[in-house]
Amino acid sequence: MRKNSTAESRAGDSRCGALGLFTALVLFFLVPLFWQPGFADAQESGFIQIIDAGGSDFIVLSQGRRVVYSPESLREEAVYLGSGDMLQTGPGSFAELQLSGGARLKLAENSSLRFGEGGAETPLRFFYGRLRLRTGPGQRLAILTDSRSVEFDSGDGAVDYILRPGSALPVFAVSMFEGTAHVRAGRQSPLHELAAFEKVGLEETTSYAWVERGIVDDETLAYWNAHNFKDAPPLVRPGLAVTVPEQPKEIPFTLPDTSVFRRPNRMKNVMITTGVVFSLAGLGLNGAGFWHLDREDYDMARIFMISGAAVSGFGILTLLGALAINPPSDAALNAAPALP
Repeated sequence: MRKNSTAESRAGDSRCGALGLFTALVLFFLVPLFWQPGFADAQESGFIQIIDAGGSDFIVLSQGRRVVYSPESLREEAVYLGSGDMLQTGPGSFAELQLSGGARLKLAENSSLRFGEGGAETPLRFFYGRLRLRTGPGQRLAILTDSRSVEFDSGDGAVDYILRPGSALPVFAVSMFEGTAHVRAGRQSPLHELAAFEKVGLEETTSYAWVERGIVDDETLAYWNAHNFKDAPPLVRPGLAVTVPEQPKEIPFTLPDTSVFRRPNRMKNVMITTGVVFSLAGLGLNGAGFWHLDREDYDMARIFMISGAAVSGFGILTLLGALAINPPSDAALNAAPALP
């Protein structure tokens, strides 16, 4: 009797331990797959929100995920952006964003923008296209390209980083409509201060760089009047009437350089696949252990349970490691100079 009682006790303890291990494996297996911190943190903080869109679809890249939104989807759900997220618009696509501190940003068609690791309060990485930014009272916000930068001081202005006829590289141009801005072409370049309705263009070639400065041109005013902020008054240069073209020209499109995202995302996907395979294999070994346990073959059950725990443990560690792999920080990406 004592022998049977001991055997039943061992069997019960093994079943309880195996059931607890199985539950833990399932939880560790599911959490890495469905937990995406980028969107959750952004929605919780709510410091960057897409409040309006028009034209075709736009794309959000966040924590290795690529999500396509349509303008109609904004009426069904709120779309938030978090630290390190990238926003891309396509042909005829425009997106308007609300940033913390009262700032508003309008991203034009065929444009690509990435938010810093500190969200809306840190410099924005501009890869290509056109945008308009209006900062709140006392708010300063910087926009960086590869080597050029601009900081808006409580004002309203536009930034172009597009190919122009005859230019080998994108031309970086800043137009101010209100307030002031500081523009720098490189680390060793002088600082250019812009006032309302002033414009500066910075162009580089393979052999030299040049700066063109003047007043805001009619094409820029017409473009941003045609694609103004939601419920905003038209832009009027002193002494001129409002100009709005019937059919604004579509800007040329160059794919943004996303090579810095490819390697970590590829490694992350490989680690997730490896973790899933090993976790499933561990669950299979644990299942075999349950099968031997029901037949009171405790030695084989123990072998399968230990093997399953080891294999699943490796899979779980791999999945947890995949969660730690994210795109590089702004410190590694931004080569633009610090603004005063």
